[in-house]
Amino acid sequence: MSKIQWSLVCPIKDEVDVLKFSLPSVYALQPDEVIIPIEPNSESIEMVKRIARKCRYQKKTRIIVLREKTPDWRFRQAYARRKGFQVARNDLICARDR
Repeated sequence: MSKIQWSLVCPIKDEVDVLKFSLPSVYALQPDEVIIPIEPNSESIEMVKRIARKCRYQKKTRIIVLREKTPDWRFRQAYARRKGFQVARNDLICARDR
């Protein structure tokens, strides 16, 4: 029996303090790939890279920096998730908020 391939999309805004707890739990689920749509905040981006490296998941982590403007934050969350879905390699996708 072959292993099911699936992607996990986890949009991030400015949650540097929470990432050290939430991101390792994402990696513990062992998805085929983790897609992180993220706001252009260098501190958050560096934190994601550091945690991915520590968890040995850097090759399976894709960071998508969201540079486009959107009308309001509620739309922004949906937009970030949708961007992650669009670049996912797999048809089976799990969405998680931080």
